[in-house]
Amino acid sequence: MTPEKALEYQQVAALVCEDIEILVDIASNPNKTAEQLRAQIKLLKEQKDKLIADREHREMRYNAACVLYSIPKGMIRNDPVS
Repeated sequence: MTPEKALEYQQVAALVCEDIEILVDIASNPNKTAEQLRAQIKLLKEQKDKLIADREHREMRYNAACVLYSIPKGMIRNDPVS
């Protein structure tokens, strides 16, 4: 595995985990209908596909998540082991 591919996997995994947390919050809301939940799942799947296909989008969203969660620059692993 190349360092670039490892970084891509790291970013996608982190963002998909974040999306799953959002989905759990939505599913826990008793005011949401099954149809709304299905629509959210479809949207998250589309977002996951875009994360894989669009490097610029993935990196922008990953960097925004790091800022949102106040992850110090040194904590962001940009040098994955191959």
